[in-house]
Amino acid sequence: MITHYLLSKEVLTYIIKESERMYPQETGGVLIGRFEKEYVLIDYATAPGPDAQHTTHEFKRDGIYCQEVLDRIVAESEGLVDYIGEWHSHPSKSRPSSKDVMAMRWIANNKKYAIQNPIMCICMQEHKEVWKTYFYLYNQFRLNELVEVPSSPNGN
Repeated sequence: MITHYLLSKEVLTYIIKESERMYPQETGGVLIGRFEKEYVLIDYATAPGPDAQHTTHEFKRDGIYCQEVLDRIVAESEGLVDYIGEWHSHPSKSRPSSKDVMAMRWIANNKKYAIQNPIMCICMQEHKEVWKTYFYLYNQFRLNELVEVPSSPNGN
C-alpha cells in the first residue's frame, strides 16, 4: 500500500509558482511518475494548457494539451513513467472537497485512465505568501493523505 510520496524540487516549485500565478483562481494539471512499493515518485507536473478553464471554485484542465504532454513524456522515458494523477490549487485553505473525491473516483473507474489508485495533489496558500502542497492517494472511496519521504528511498 502506498503511504508516502517523493517529488523533485522542480515539480514542487512549478506547482507552487503556477498556483501563485493564477491566484485567486484555481489551476492545475496532470501528475506523471511511477509507483514503487510503499511510495509514489512524482517526476513531472504539467501546465493546465491553453484551453483550461479557471474560476475561484473550479478548474478544468485542457485535456488535449495534457494528453499530448503526457504522451511525449511517457515516450521519452520509454515507459518508465506514466500518468499517476492530478494536481490543482485551492484559492483558500481547505482540504479535498467532495467534488475532489468524486473526480478521483471517476478516474479510478474510467478504463481509459487505467489506474485504480490515482494521486491527487492540492496546493493552497497556508498563510500570507506561504504555499503548501498536500498529496493524497485515492483508495476505496477515500482520499488518504500521503507523507513525504524524508530522504531518498535508498537511504541517501
